[in-house]
Amino acid sequence: MALPPRAPVVLSLGEEIRVSHHEYDDRIQFFLSRDRFDRIGHILEAVKAECLPAAHGDFLADYMRLLERNLPTLAPSDTDRLSGAVEAMVAACLAPSADRAATARRQIEFTLMERVRRAVRENLFSPSLGPKRLCRDAAMSRSQLYRVLGNEGGVAHYIRRRRLSESFSILCDSSNSCSIAKIAEMLCFADPSSFSRAFRQEFGVTPRDVRMASLAGQAIAVSKAAGVSSFGDSLHGF
Repeated sequence: MALPPRAPVVLSLGEEIRVSHHEYDDRIQFFLSRDRFDRIGHILEAVKAECLPAAHGDFLADYMRLLERNLPTLAPSDTDRLSGAVEAMVAACLAPSADRAATARRQIEFTLMERVRRAVRENLFSPSLGPKRLCRDAAMSRSQLYRVLGNEGGVAHYIRRRRLSESFSILCDSSNSCSIAKIAEMLCFADPSSFSRAFRQEFGVTPRDVRMASLAGQAIAVSKAAGVSSFGDSLHGF
């Protein structure tokens, strides 16, 4: 069989496999024990050796990349829950139903959140970044987007906080000579004054305070802002 780039596929190691693909097409591979995942064995058999439909296949691929990135840092207590979470997510992607989606809700929401994070990161300096752009780039509906960002204070609030976080990183870079006004413009704030007010509200210090501390080689203490949940948090309940 020929595998298109980035397309997830289910294969059985109990059968001979001949796969053709380009040498540059690196793939993430997960090996699921039939004994450990026997409850979804019939689902895996039903889609064996077939490229998965785009919508559900892309979602499963995003989840696999999340696993690859987060596995090395999971605590032992989290890894104990992992097999149940993976089973729920694979079942929800390979054989979608309302019940399976409900079981995998935490994993689905975290994967959707990761799509939003990625889309915001890639468009952080774009004035067009907003709900419409995020829905398109993260491949989700407007209602999904608002639900995913509900705990983050909404779409506009989340985007503003990510831009403020980026501005803090820029100001901490002593080699960066951009003026505070230019940084505000780059990150799509209306004017330097509104940027400074938002910055102080978020971090408890002014942009100038951070710039001066960076140039002096000093660390600066800031108010800790609440962040999105971790991958380990998404495993609770499994």
